[in-house]
Amino acid sequence: MKLQGAVILIGSLYWEDPDNCIQLKDPKILASKRKNWRDEKLDMNNRDLISLPIRYGRKSTSRYCTYTMTFSNSVEKNGHGYVVPYFEKINVKDNFNQLYYQAIELAKVEGICKSGENTLVKKWGSVGLMLSKRFIENLQDRPSDLLEF
Repeated sequence: MKLQGAVILIGSLYWEDPDNCIQLKDPKILASKRKNWRDEKLDMNNRDLISLPIRYGRKSTSRYCTYTMTFSNSVEKNGHGYVVPYFEKINVKDNFNQLYYQAIELAKVEGICKSGENTLVKKWGSVGLMLSKRFIENLQDRPSDLLEF
């Protein structure tokens, strides 16, 4: 079975490129990585605007003291972001390495995973996974295998 993955994009992960980057250190490197990742991996033409519980988090000193955007259950009014599908579907029948690789790529363009690391978590952010109800129902024991992986 092939899994259609998608990413929730908000803030600079959605719009940043080398021409409009807001980073103080090496300003064009992360912005270039983000643009290339979106262009090569994501089907931006099939994005869907969705309502999300967004709030502003910590102040980022490396990005002109802008506030990071986070998801929170305590917001009074939702903001908006995009769900954008990946071009490539993942074959989850045999293994989950493709899914892990996609998560690492996302962590890299978010600045969570630095050069030489393979991490999806930092104190200030992480890459998460949400499985659809249909996926869970259709694959019986596979969702638990995936979550364990």
